Amino acid sequence: MAAEPVSSPVSAPTPAPVERFFARLTEHLAQHSLERVVLAKYEGPQADLVRVTVRPLLLRGEPHLSFVFSHRTRDITRNHAV
Repeated sequence: MAAEPVSSPVSAPTPAPVERFFARLTEHLAQHSLERVVLAKYEGPQADLVRVTVRPLLLRGEPHLSFVFSHRTRDITRNHAV
């Protein structure tokens, strides 16, 4: 007679920091409680990028996110629908 496998309680894995970030971002967007997000200390191929600031806004009555890419010598603004 074969023994039945014993199931042990397995805790759910802790979400990665990026997953937690996007979960909280989604939650705040849904609750209309997002004021601003600042992403700094960029480490990537764009060496002159200093920070990205994101804030919600309405354009023509539709929700959008305004992204301001702050480089060392200039700022670039892009608006994207949520």
